[in-house]
Amino acid sequence: MAGVHTLAALEPGLAWAITAHHLAVALWGDAPPAWPAGSWLTVAGEAQTRLSRDGETATLAGEWRGVATALATWVVVATEEGAACFPLAEATVEPTTTVGVRAARLCCVRLSVRELAAERQSHDRNGAARRAAGRCAAIACAFAAGFGGYLTGRARAYAASRVQFGDTFRDRQGRTGVDKFGAVKGLIADCDARLAALTALARGLTEEALDPAAPFAYAVESLTPNHGAFAYNAGQVFGGTAYSEDDFLAKYYRDATTLRLLWEGVRPPLEATPPALVAELDDPLFAACRTRWDSLASRVHAFLANAPGDAAALLAGYVVAAAALLDDWRRHLSGGGGGFHREAVEYHLRAGAAALAALRDESPDFTGAAALLRAPFAPVEAVAPYSAVMERAATYASGDFLTRPAGDLPLLTPEAVWRDETRRDRWQAIHTALSDFLSHHPGDYARTLDANHHLPDADVAWFAARNWYATLVPEELGGLGWKKADYALLNWQVMTEVDPSVSLLIMANTSIGTTPVLLGLERELVAAAAELTEAVRDPARLAEIGERLTLLLDGLAHPEPARLTRDTAALVERVDAHLRHTRVLKYLAGDFLLAFYGAAQAGKRRDLAGFAAGLKQAHALLPPLAGRIAAALAEIDLQRAAHLRYLRGLACGRVAAFALTEPTAGSDSGGVTTHATPVEVPVHEEDDGRLWFEIDGARRNLADASRLRFVGPKVFYDYRPGATAELVLTHPADIGPATPRRYDHDTTIVELFDCAAVRRRPDGAAFVRFFEVTGAKMWITNGRVAHQMALYCKTDAGVSGLMVDRFAENLVVGSDEHKLGQCASPTNELSLNRVRVPAENLIGFAGHGQVNALETLNAGRMGLAVAAAAMTAHLSRWLAGYLAGHPAAHTPAAARCLDRLAAEAIASESVAFFCMGLFDHPGVESARMESAVAKFFCSESLHRAIDLAERALGV
Repeated sequence: MAGVHTLAALEPGLAWAITAHHLAVALWGDAPPAWPAGSWLTVAGEAQTRLSRDGETATLAGEWRGVATALATWVVVATEEGAACFPLAEATVEPTTTVGVRAARLCCVRLSVRELAAERQSHDRNGAARRAAGRCAAIACAFAAGFGGYLTGRARAYAASRVQFGDTFRDRQGRTGVDKFGAVKGLIADCDARLAALTALARGLTEEALDPAAPFAYAVESLTPNHGAFAYNAGQVFGGTAYSEDDFLAKYYRDATTLRLLWEGVRPPLEATPPALVAELDDPLFAACRTRWDSLASRVHAFLANAPGDAAALLAGYVVAAAALLDDWRRHLSGGGGGFHREAVEYHLRAGAAALAALRDESPDFTGAAALLRAPFAPVEAVAPYSAVMERAATYASGDFLTRPAGDLPLLTPEAVWRDETRRDRWQAIHTALSDFLSHHPGDYARTLDANHHLPDADVAWFAARNWYATLVPEELGGLGWKKADYALLNWQVMTEVDPSVSLLIMANTSIGTTPVLLGLERELVAAAAELTEAVRDPARLAEIGERLTLLLDGLAHPEPARLTRDTAALVERVDAHLRHTRVLKYLAGDFLLAFYGAAQAGKRRDLAGFAAGLKQAHALLPPLAGRIAAALAEIDLQRAAHLRYLRGLACGRVAAFALTEPTAGSDSGGVTTHATPVEVPVHEEDDGRLWFEIDGARRNLADASRLRFVGPKVFYDYRPGATAELVLTHPADIGPATPRRYDHDTTIVELFDCAAVRRRPDGAAFVRFFEVTGAKMWITNGRVAHQMALYCKTDAGVSGLMVDRFAENLVVGSDEHKLGQCASPTNELSLNRVRVPAENLIGFAGHGQVNALETLNAGRMGLAVAAAAMTAHLSRWLAGYLAGHPAAHTPAAARCLDRLAAEAIASESVAFFCMGLFDHPGVESARMESAVAKFFCSESLHRAIDLAERALGV
């Protein structure tokens, strides 16, 4: 057992090959071995075994899948009478391609009808089968404990080291890592509870005190990727990095998807006997848990008497696990205490109660749900179409669904979309285009992408030619001007008809690569212009603050505490109103506000010296603020032009990306360390009109961004009045350092990295302003194929968003990440070393990047919710068709799985479409909470849907 435990932590595939040997030995029982000494065995299940007898002669045949052959020379198979064995060399062995456990070399083993000698048979004698079942269950517990121990240890260490929001807040233990979050604590605590239960169960099995079926089912469930099991919980703690093949965690997740299928051949039958009683302990906490356990155990026993089965065995497993933990508590903690044991027992009692509810009548009845499945745009009953829902006068703020009746909400349903004629025509046009695309890719396109780990450049260009990277870009800028609903329908079809990797290409480009700039253009610049204009028109506000500051400083010569307190409070009110509680000015006045409120805090502490010093600093910082406000207002037009160029670029077929995540901060938008330093350099003009500037002693060519023209898929540069040339790439977007663009300047080829607005000083001298950006980004979807990106970094005003050209000098795109899934979706690291970004490429206004990024991620979550709902719906309809075409597979159990899967699909569609409608409706202020709920619900629903489909198919 110790060896299995250790190997399961180190290499689950090899551990399974050795476990298969021990399971085979256990299955063979007490009979003399038929194999030579030193042979390695493997095990196969009874379901595929055909054992026949004709008098004293027995024959054996069968086909067994998922047999571990890495070490084996003999195979032991379960039979109705006990077990049989044969040399592996006598069978036909075909390797099986599997997701995980590859080190075990899983194969399909076929044995033609072969006479079975008596010594190759083992019959159940003297309870050998029950003892074998106990050993199998103990082995399963040891395997699960080793496997889970590794993942739990990794999750705990990562959670402690992964700092998020730094010192913004800590938990009561002073933690700064993600282990301060309650959800992360819960995930790790659940793993600890499972480990404790597996240890207690293994001891009970060794003592032959337990019915082995329930512990076996519990151990095998712990090895799955299902909710609450080790692989799932560890993956949730790690987040995205858990699914990178650069980390072992992804391998363990793959192993988990396969491991749960390999134990079926040795699963012991469940006996509907009452769980063993737990001894009493004179402790109030123990007594309370014992009472709850008694109640659950009696209800489970009553249920098991009429409904045995695999699910029932797992239900019994939770009860037996809780009992084993109670017994462990009694043994080791008699006399008091028991905090961890109590929590572990309560975890299993909750899980057992939930499992019982899912199997009994008190759980929702999904019978007949499959009959409610409808294909998109199938005829539906009279409901208001999408257009009518969007035109309905309604207001909505995030969270209103919790407090307002559904009838008061702008509630978009799938049926409303299906009934809308514009959406129907668009759906059909998308379907026709995708059918044409797939007709030029014979075979299984999705499997080809996964095998090649690459999306061909020609396919990226095919989607660009249909302007599908500019679906949300206004028509006047060359885009399609679609609503979010239309964009969602595009991704729905690409996700289900083509491949998730291709859908991710479009979603990363649009949901998170385009939304930041649309927010900047349509909301942030508009708000900035209004607020800055008002501040310039009314300078008296700042003047009043300055005058009151002067009076306060003068009053310090002969301080009167009451008067200082009153005057300071009055000034705080004005600073709050005119600067602190503004959208834009607070960022421009950041240094002043820091000094002023520092002085106010010193005053509250009766620190007169600190109060005076802070006021003097604030007084000195206030006068330059008016100039910064005027400069920011003058910058608005240049910024607006830069936003428009970014969007026009998308309409030219450019691909966008979203660059927030960093190696040191993850997706913590407040922990960004990539930084931008402002620089200005003079611009020189040659006699023929060529522009250039010098930086670090080197000459760099320049294109004046204001002279760029976008015509269809091409970009032209008017390098001189009456003279124009196409601006083209010297190399396509790819990994590695940036390559320059070029254009033909008369007869000279000019290569350049920089396109920026040329500015003029009062004396007419030309210059450009840049940010020099240095840092690193990771997990950037579309990184390799992107032409432009919304990138977040620190500026003097705080975290800000920048529109960055992929072909900017010193920007390097790393190799494609190898991931667990979505393999053809390029995911890359970015390295930036003084990358020049034009100052006018600031998204919205300085310091507002964190808000912009978080709003963008809301749109991204909505897109992911729709994508997950699409896959769940597609899977449910596929399973319904499969079962209809294979009557032998359409068992009552499969029908129940299909009904439950259909219910998941209907629920996911409803949630996703409601959220989608909120992003389109003009009366919605925010859908921040709804997008998070929808993404979580729909992705978890897809996880459950895959499990249900696998159960229905018996895999």
